[in-house]
Amino acid sequence: MRLVLFTAFLAVGLLPFAAQAQGGYHAPRRFRDGQGRMYRRPSLRLVLSANTAYYNGDLTNRWADNTRQLGLGVGLVQTMSPRVSMAYEISYFRLEARDIFPARNFAFTATNALTTVLLRYNLLPDRSLYIGQRYRRTPLLIFAEAGLGALINNPEARQGIERLAPEPRTFFPSQVGVLPVGGGLMLRPSGRLAFTLEGLYFFTTTDQLDGVSLRGNPDSNDQFATGSLKMEITLGRGRGKPLAHGAD
Repeated sequence: MRLVLFTAFLAVGLLPFAAQAQGGYHAPRRFRDGQGRMYRRPSLRLVLSANTAYYNGDLTNRWADNTRQLGLGVGLVQTMSPRVSMAYEISYFRLEARDIFPARNFAFTATNALTTVLLRYNLLPDRSLYIGQRYRRTPLLIFAEAGLGALINNPEARQGIERLAPEPRTFFPSQVGVLPVGGGLMLRPSGRLAFTLEGLYFFTTTDQLDGVSLRGNPDSNDQFATGSLKMEITLGRGRGKPLAHGAD
């Protein structure tokens, strides 16, 4: 069932972006920034990522109590301007942690499917998008980002070796709203390939990421963070950079 939900999540989420990548050749449309400089919007980028996650909730807030697990993701990025990009991603990751208090001896493992829509803002503009011979590719971009997302969460809580039943009026898998904030840096060895290192912290709408709420601290929602290494590949045919004599 979780595989079906995750597949549907992926198909519905990527459909609008995939539609943009279809069709034949179109002459690049030109835009102007607030200073009147012309720039172009490049093609969509396909994102393939590997991630690991950190849990901060009722059981612990310590990195040492977390067991790192490898997750995977896929998505698309559309650059809107030299400073702004929109990113959509579907990812799968696992959370696993033990109790900070040995006397309670709680622990949990959770499998999660996550979808996010993020607005990236480059701290310095990507000058390679400006039209004109004087502008060259910017090899390194540093960005901040924030957005919205949804999580399908399915935790298994334990006390010692005993598996705990879900708490009253709690059912899994559950759907959770998330608010991601963070940033990262992008290294671009070529015009069609980029590697991105990204860190995100997620505020959630639930205290059940770990399956422990009433037994722990029901007054505070659980949070988590992810660290990702991404490869971003430009889709479509490569085209030479348009020239505009006298453009600044």
